[in-house]
Amino acid sequence: KDLSGALKKVTKVYDGTKNVDPLAVGLESGLNGVVSGDTVTLGSHTESFQSENVNGDGTTETIGGTAQKNWINYSNLSLGGAQAGNYTIASTAKGLGEIKPYQLNPTTVTLTTTQASKVYDGTTAVKRNGSSAISDVKNYITGASIMINGNQVPVLSDLELESANYDTEHVDSGRSASRVTYNLKYKGTSGNFSLGGASTFAKQGDGVITKKDVNLTVKSPFSKTYDATTAVKDAGGNPIMG
Repeated sequence: KDLSGALKKVTKVYDGTKNVDPLAVGLESGLNGVVSGDTVTLGSHTESFQSENVNGDGTTETIGGTAQKNWINYSNLSLGGAQAGNYTIASTAKGLGEIKPYQLNPTTVTLTTTQASKVYDGTTAVKRNGSSAISDVKNYITGASIMINGNQVPVLSDLELESANYDTEHVDSGRSASRVTYNLKYKGTSGNFSLGGASTFAKQGDGVITKKDVNLTVKSPFSKTYDATTAVKDAGGNPIMG
């Protein structure tokens, strides 16, 4: 019985490589695979995904009657096991394989920002050089990355800032740590990442609100009748304290 088309489907999360976990490789059992009760395994095998990307490399391969955008290329295939003599397998084959998107969320993404700053204006809007436009505010974000297999992978180009706000509208004694919440959405087209069904995710950054200077304008000159004091008095003759 030919087992060249009985290789198990292999699935993994995007990691930027074509690597296949050898422990995930095996043979199907049943009508199209190893007969129930028989002991047959892969004696040797070498494998890799056609593409490291979720959506493949633009080519397709028909496996099991269905066109696939990504798949596993096998070589050096052989069989082992007590009943291996009842079966055959080609030395090379193609099998089902799927790479699923890596999920971007507050836990997996590291956001790098510079400290946001604005003068108190009574709102929680984040501003850059006086502008609350997203096109300006996004410049506080200088980097975004994830860690895959110990390697730092940049994802800033796959993200878009949707909104940004301070935690309160107040100066709050000049506090700055983690005061700004940036709401980010995924705009990438590679398909290698997703937000796992969410529309946005939030990350915090530092931001400060500085006190607003108030200028006092005297609308008209003060005047009073001489009283041998330097006190400023209102129209009723009462001293103005302050």
